[in-house]
Amino acid sequence: MLKSILLLKGVSLLSKKQQGNIIAGSNICRITIIYPDGGRDSVNVYISGSSGQEISQGANNFCLSEIYNEGVSRCFYDCEYDGFGQ
Repeated sequence: MLKSILLLKGVSLLSKKQQGNIIAGSNICRITIIYPDGGRDSVNVYISGSSGQEISQGANNFCLSEIYNEGVSRCFYDCEYDGFGQ
């Protein structure tokens, strides 16, 4: 999953140090993938965009790609710009 995330335009993996420097309202989204066998992956990724709508669209596009191209059962995202868990 991580390899396919990093291939998307505007997405990059942050080091722990970089993650520590992120403030609320940023472009970080937590992507969670559920596989047909019940396995699960979750990763925080940076998604480029200048508005919440652009960030959400980028995360949504990633999930759609995973579902249609990788055969995952479910994919969902939670972006920090509006507060995780909103």
